[in-house]
Amino acid sequence: MKPSRIIAVVVGTLLTFPAIAFLFGGGALSIIYGTQRDDDGFFEVTPDQLVSATAAITAEDLDLGADPGPPRWLTDAFDVTFRLRAESVEDTDLFIGIAPQADLDAYLADVAHDQIDEITGIDFDVSYVRREGTAAPEIPGQQDFWAVQASGTDVEIVWEPEAGEWGVAIMNADGSAPVAADAKAAIKAPILLGVGLVVAGALLMALAVVLIVWAGRG
Repeated sequence: MKPSRIIAVVVGTLLTFPAIAFLFGGGALSIIYGTQRDDDGFFEVTPDQLVSATAAITAEDLDLGADPGPPRWLTDAFDVTFRLRAESVEDTDLFIGIAPQADLDAYLADVAHDQIDEITGIDFDVSYVRREGTAAPEIPGQQDFWAVQASGTDVEIVWEPEAGEWGVAIMNADGSAPVAADAKAAIKAPILLGVGLVVAGALLMALAVVLIVWAGRG
C-alpha cells in the first residue's frame, strides 16, 4: 500500500473518534433539550451537598475558548448560558462568584480551600482535593475581580461564558470556615447546538469513511 493511502487510513480512523463523540453528544443534548429542561430552559444537576471545613469550595481551571478547551464558537454561536445556585445549610449568608483563574489563584494563594476534583455517578458524588494554607481570606464580596457574584442565604448567578480560564468559588459571605451549601448547576443551550454537533459528527464520519474506502482500493 502506498504511503499516501496508509496516511489516509490513519487519518480516517482518527476522525472516527471525534465523529462518534459529536454524534452521541449532540444526540444526548437534543434529547435533554426536549425532555429535561426547566421552565427557564436550563438543564440542571444537583450534586451532593457541598461541605468543607475550610473557607472556600472551588471549581477551577474551567478552560473556555483556549486550547485544549472547548472551541469558542460553541459558546458564541449557540448562546450558551451557565447558572449556579447555592442555598445555605446553616442559614448563614453565602457568597458565590466566577473569576479569571489567575485572580482566583492569587486571592486564595495562602488560604486553605477544597477544590472539586470529580463529580461522579448518577447521584453526582463530589470528591475534593485539599489546597493547604494558613491565611484567612479577605471578604469575597469586596473584591473587584469577579466577573459575576452574589451573596445571601439563597443565591443565584447567571453567566454567559467568555474565552479564558475561569474558576468558581463558594464561600461564606464573611470569609469564615466551614462552608456548607446545597448547590445546583445548570446549562442552557439552544436545540441548534445539539443539531450542530450531530451534523458535524456526521460530516466527520463521512469523511473518515471516504478516506478509509479510498485507501482500501489502493
